[in-house]
Order: sequence, then C-alpha cells, then structure tokens
Amino acid sequence: MHALNSSMTVSSRDFIGITDLPSITAFFDQARDLVSNNRGFLHAGDVWWRFGRNELEQHLLHLWFESEKLIGLGWLIAGHFEIQSHPNLNDADFDNLAREIVDWAKSACSTEIFTDCFAENSRLIRVLESSGFTPNNDENFLFHFDLTTKIPTVELPSGFQARHVLETEFEKRVNTHQDAFNSTKFTLQRYARVRSMFGYNPELDLVVSTPENELASFCVIWLSGGVGYFEPVGTQAAFRRQGLGRAVILEGFRRLQVLGAQTAEVFAGIKNRDFYESCGFCVVNRFLGYSFKQE
Repeated sequence: MHALNSSMTVSSRDFIGITDLPSITAFFDQARDLVSNNRGFLHAGDVWWRFGRNELEQHLLHLWFESEKLIGLGWLIAGHFEIQSHPNLNDADFDNLAREIVDWAKSACSTEIFTDCFAENSRLIRVLESSGFTPNNDENFLFHFDLTTKIPTVELPSGFQARHVLETEFEKRVNTHQDAFNSTKFTLQRYARVRSMFGYNPELDLVVSTPENELASFCVIWLSGGVGYFEPVGTQAAFRRQGLGRAVILEGFRRLQVLGAQTAEVFAGIKNRDFYESCGFCVVNRFLGYSFKQE
C-alpha cells in the first residue's frame, strides 16, 4: 500500500479475472449515479461487451482501491486506454491517482496508446497533456434517447420483421456482424462469450429479418441502472439505406420502455452522428481523442 497524498491511502492490483466484473460494473453504475449524463463513465454494458468480444488475455487491467472500495482503474485493449477514477475525488487525489494510472499504462503497453476523454473533463485533460498525450483529431459522441417520451413508429418493407435472434440463427447472426463491420474477428466463440455475460438478455439481442429469414440488421442492448446501452449496432452492406438499422433501434426502444428503462444510450463517432440522430438520439457528451507514442 502507498499514500497518493496525506488524505488517502490506496492499494492496487492487477485484474484477476471475470470474478472482478461485478465490482467493476458496480463502480461504473455508482459513478454514473453521481454525475449528469455519465460525463465519461462507461456503461456496464460496455464492460460486458468488451469482455465478451475479446479474449481474456487481451485485457490489461489494473485496479486501485481505498480500503476495499474501488476508486479507479486503467484498462488497455490493443492499445486503447480507459482511465477511470471515482467522481468524488478531490482535485489533488484525482491528479495523483490519474497520473499513477497513466504511468501504469505506459509501462504496460509498448505500442501507441489511444484514449477518449470527455471534452469537459479539464482535470483529466490536464493530466493527459502533461503526461505526453496529444490530441489526435478523433471525435466521438454519447447519445441519449428519453424513453419516457413517445417512440417514433416505423414501417418495415413487406415480410421484414424486427425481433430477437433465435437460437437456431447464431451462425447467421455472426455472419451478419462480420459483413456489417467487414471483419472476421467476431466469431461463434466470441458470440457465445458475449451471451455468457451477466448483463446479456436474449430478448434484447435484436435483428431485422428478411422474408427469406436472412438477418439484415442487428443490435445488442445492455440494461443497467435504468439505462439501455446499444452495443453493437450494424447492418449488412446490401441492406443499408432502407431504414432497417433505424427499425431495429426503435424496436430496442420499445422493449426497453416495456422493461421500465428511462434512457437509451449509444456511443459513436462523427460519421454515424446523422444516423443516430435520425433515430431520435440527441448528443449529450462530446469526447476528444488523445494518443501517446512510446519512444
């Protein structure tokens, strides 16, 4: 154990495995309860999705505690860096903890490091820039939809249906994902791991099917703390610009509303902003990209 400053004594350790996930998701849920529109804290669904889609050995993750309370973490996946610390830390404790997390990331990763920073998080921006991180022109947004309002209606082409995926369609579902993202990284094994995550609800693993039962669009929604988080969302290339992506999202809104959720949320880059706004989402947060090049 060591003292970050005179007011707080902190211990840290490496991530020990999936058994740590409940503590991590609880940390994010509690942090988000304390701040408006999350202000840079991950949704529990983002944690579940990332651990589902990536093999365990790809995660470099270190946890910081005050007594037994989780107050911060650093998380690296293929060079992408999440730096998170409890929102109630005072400026001095935040500064010291954030610098320690950054130092951990630099020592843990030998390649270039990338991170997204909430644009109004001046405390973290100050730490990143003083630690050698520079803006890289990436820009992302957090979008919200108020589920207490009326959900827009959508008419699908004849024979198309918005529904949850069936157990007999898992291979189709993986193939649809691979086509939508032009990548073969998402496999049946990874999809099985996604479905094994605590927060997975098969009724929120949605698709739009064609009259021939081909899967055209899809999304997975993760519900935690009254907020439904969409990740991932995609449409096969051959079916784009037909309103099918919007249809699967609106079906997600409807199901979340039935489950009593208050808000729907999605995180996306600027190239997808028009699409999500066409679904009724509104920007609530803006994130700036930073990177650090190892010497």
